[in-house]
Amino acid sequence: MARNDKQVAFRLPAELVEELDRKAEKMSCSVPGVRVTRADIVRALLVQGLGDTANQDTMSATPSRPRKASSTTGSWSLTPALPQLSMDED
Repeated sequence: MARNDKQVAFRLPAELVEELDRKAEKMSCSVPGVRVTRADIVRALLVQGLGDTANQDTMSATPSRPRKASSTTGSWSLTPALPQLSMDED
């Protein structure tokens, strides 16, 4: 970690963490000798997402399925961002 890097912690829905882990495993398997971690996937998606919104005044995130009124977590899909990271599923 570089000296100016900051560690950040936040909560995510279990389904999203599982999806991140699946993508990390898939990427690790596709490149022999390289281990891709959950943190690597999160960093790549953050950089990509921030780049995609650089020219927008506001950013909107859309859950892959509607949230229930009583639910505090939703199921968020990474699918729109994945092809640019070469992690799309066949």
